Amino acid sequence: MLKDIIELNKVRFGSYEKLAWELGVTPSNVSDWKAGRKKPNAVQVMQMADFIGYDKYHVLCLVMEEIDTKNAELWKKWRPYGDSNPGYRRERAMS
Repeated sequence: MLKDIIELNKVRFGSYEKLAWELGVTPSNVSDWKAGRKKPNAVQVMQMADFIGYDKYHVLCLVMEEIDTKNAELWKKWRPYGDSNPGYRRERAMS
């Protein structure tokens, strides 16, 4: 999910460098997030979701569930659209 959000932001801004500038981080931070070497914070995840017009709270829960495996069950529980229809939650977050 995080990689998808980063890629969609790259398309929106034209490059990882411009995305990094918008987030106030270095391009190497974005590269590290994409490669899984580092993790963005919650604000950065929500900013990336907002940049592409996605529901920022839902995307936050989906991304954090992926990168914060220790607390994945809590992130799953806190999803705004629940887990009643797994296909719906991704469609909704990605629309």
